[in-house]
Amino acid sequence: MWVFNENEKDTIEYLVAIAMIIFGMVLCMFAFFSPPVGEIHPTILGVLGQILIFVGAVFHLNIKLKNQNNDFETRVSEMRKEIDSLKQ
Repeated sequence: MWVFNENEKDTIEYLVAIAMIIFGMVLCMFAFFSPPVGEIHPTILGVLGQILIFVGAVFHLNIKLKNQNNDFETRVSEMRKEIDSLKQ
C-alpha cells in the first residue's frame, strides 16, 4: 500500500484533474470532427459535464480543506496563547 505525504497527494490530485480536463477536450474535438461533422452528441456533452464536475470537486475540496486546516491551526494557536497568558 502506498502512503503519500500531503504535497504528493495534492500533486497527484492536480495531475489527475488536469489529465481529465485534457481528456474532456480531446473527447469533444473527436466528437466534433466525427460524422456528422460539426455536431456533438448529447452523451459526449454529458460525459464532459461529469468530467468538469469531478475536476471542480477536486480543486474546490483541496482549497476548502486547506483553508479549514489553516483556520483551525490559527484558532488553536490563539487558544494556546490565551491559556499561557492566564497561567502567568
